[in-house]
Amino acid sequence: MTAPSKTDRERVIPMSAELFAVMAAIIRRHTQHDRPIPLIQRYDNHKRRMSEPMPFLIQRHTGAVAGGDAGSGSWV
Repeated sequence: MTAPSKTDRERVIPMSAELFAVMAAIIRRHTQHDRPIPLIQRYDNHKRRMSEPMPFLIQRHTGAVAGGDAGSGSWV
């Protein structure tokens, strides 16, 4: 799997076949019916600020607002 980096270059993320299958299933679920992955903001506890809107794969909905999981240790 490749991911963008801060320097706009793609980088390879090594993962097992099982993890790759899970990531592919998440991406398929988000993009079904030709919908793009929604751009959302998340709160970064380390930087203490909101991120720029990005297509986070792991999202949760609180009421009518979608939010990204910042990896703060709280898992939904």
